[in-house]
Amino acid sequence: MSDENKKSAEEAAIEKALRVAELQAELASLTGEPIHRHLAEDSCDDPLASWQAGLEAIESGPMMPLYDILQLRRKFTPTPLELIEDPGVLFEELWLLIYALASMRVFIEDTNHLSDRELYALLLNKLLPEGSTLMPEASGWNCRFSACDLSDAGDQDLGCYLRYYADEETREWHAAEYPEAALPPKEAPPYDRDAYLPGF
Repeated sequence: MSDENKKSAEEAAIEKALRVAELQAELASLTGEPIHRHLAEDSCDDPLASWQAGLEAIESGPMMPLYDILQLRRKFTPTPLELIEDPGVLFEELWLLIYALASMRVFIEDTNHLSDRELYALLLNKLLPEGSTLMPEASGWNCRFSACDLSDAGDQDLGCYLRYYADEETREWHAAEYPEAALPPKEAPPYDRDAYLPGF
């Protein structure tokens, strides 16, 4: 890679990181609370009581679509995809949704194989309709979704994870464990988003 291309890639990464930080601040202004209060770094006065409250909620708490929980807890309603044409607006709406979910400890991973439009559609159409437990605030429980699981719907023939994200050891183990299943060729995902995603 030439110095000029390297500089351009570094500038693009910095610009993207700054824009994501701006979107965090924008979401905080929408919800009225700083995003970091709800991410994995926050602390709890009584971790055991918090864990037990989360367990009770899982066993007997109300269930509702994540879409409804977003509205109830964060007063956040994602913009319908059909109303978004501009790629810049789509980028902003996608990251607002990602951080709104993260503020409730719902984290997304394995997204680099999808364009912004594809990922936004996946979150709107597959993830947000999912029934989820209404967890107590600051319960400390995390929920993690792989975009591969959402898009593959468990279909091993598609092999999204094996194709884009699995290391060679995992691929070799899978090939030995399931010799009847064709192992997809290893490919580099076409996008660079996962490094910026909120995590826990």
